Amino acid sequence: MIRWLKSLFAWKLVRDQGVWRYYENAVTGQRKAERISSCWSPLDRDWLDRTTRQNSLGPPPRPSK
Repeated sequence: MIRWLKSLFAWKLVRDQGVWRYYENAVTGQRKAERISSCWSPLDRDWLDRTTRQNSLGPPPRPSK
């Protein structure tokens, strides 16, 4: 129960890129992206799919063009 309550407030901003803000939950390791503009920018689905604790220690690499 306490872990569940902590996870509600454990979202940390990892990066702000283009029209997307990328967040990661420090308790569960879950990741999400929030659209902050109506323009177009590619979504980094590779980073969103990696949910292991090992990858959550630093910001993800920039996508190549």
